[in-house]
Amino acid sequence: MLWQIVHYYEDNGYFDRLGEWNRRASAAEWGGCEYTIDPDTLCILPRDEGDPEILDWSVTVAAQPPGAAETALRAAAERMWWVYPDGSEPDPEDKTEEAAEDHEYSPNFIGLVADAEGAVQIWMDYKGAIWPLMGRAHLRIVVEELRAAGAVSARVGRWRINGVRTLIRDY
Repeated sequence: MLWQIVHYYEDNGYFDRLGEWNRRASAAEWGGCEYTIDPDTLCILPRDEGDPEILDWSVTVAAQPPGAAETALRAAAERMWWVYPDGSEPDPEDKTEEAAEDHEYSPNFIGLVADAEGAVQIWMDYKGAIWPLMGRAHLRIVVEELRAAGAVSARVGRWRINGVRTLIRDY
């Protein structure tokens, strides 16, 4: 229900309420997860006076065993191209070149960097778009890919890392 409130506020231009409700929905959904997920991940941030808020399209992950975060976010990046603004994701067999041309919206860029300690950050360039349900789907994908990568523990948030190498560039 909380995500529907967020969607309503986004759809009807109540930008001043989006950030608070986005955090509430995220905390409610991911509070019981086996990984530590900061409710400010993929949060909605205020911009300068007079401008609407902006969604911070970045996620940073530190996980055990070593390499699990990189494996998970590499796989997540491939799936994130296909998430629609309403948070839906097509079935794998529907992810074709022809379907890509009709795809509602995709980022201009997805980048992935890692630091020396193994924390990995992914960021998407959505040209200032605010789509909380898409953000929710991105977090779901990160959690699913962490599980698939065998992560026994993980911290997911929005802290910045000093990238020492680029893993994925605009593809």
